[in-house]
Amino acid sequence: MKNQIEKPALFTGPHKVQLKEWVSCAPFEKLLGIEIIEAKNGCANLTMPFVFQLAQGKGLAHGGAIVTLADTAVAMAVKSMVPPDSRFGTISLNSEFLAPVTKGVLTAKAKAKLLEDRIIQGNATIFNEDSIEVMKFSSLFKLAKDVEIKKDKNENNANLMEYVRKAASSAENEDASGSFNAMAWLDLELEDNADLFDIFFDVPWNELTDTEQGTRAIAIRGFL
Repeated sequence: MKNQIEKPALFTGPHKVQLKEWVSCAPFEKLLGIEIIEAKNGCANLTMPFVFQLAQGKGLAHGGAIVTLADTAVAMAVKSMVPPDSRFGTISLNSEFLAPVTKGVLTAKAKAKLLEDRIIQGNATIFNEDSIEVMKFSSLFKLAKDVEIKKDKNENNANLMEYVRKAASSAENEDASGSFNAMAWLDLELEDNADLFDIFFDVPWNELTDTEQGTRAIAIRGFL
């Protein structure tokens, strides 16, 4: 009878994880090769290479790996909004796969905004190396009760000004009419997409009265 080599038992936890930095990938995310490109002001950009180990049986990128990239991107966007060492977790998520991934490096662009009852809503879009959308992702996070949500008014105003002006500049670059009007563009944004500015305010746009919406619109227009 041949001697059998016993396979060592796996240690399945509990595990203690200590990250070197607050905005940092956890062990599982590092295993997938996820890299944080930027995370600030409720927005985050992350990348993940499609390597052989992330393939499913048909040779395509595994959907679970892509979802992990999106969920991680939203988590980093959340981390950029709350104090270091704040505790929070994903409570629901939804993904819509738009195209298969066969090669290259995936990019996730995520945004997060604070709702009520310590809930944060996150959205992410995953792009392939040809800048084609391959997945739409949305999720909800819940902040722990001990998380303090504070905003520095001066810093917040500076961030809002930067956001408005960069968005206007981007819109002007994409405009082909030759008669771009930044204020007219902003008025349209406030009419159709005012919730995009919610990350800079404590109360979401759709919860404001008509008078309060008018006051906020005037304030936002003042940063252009």
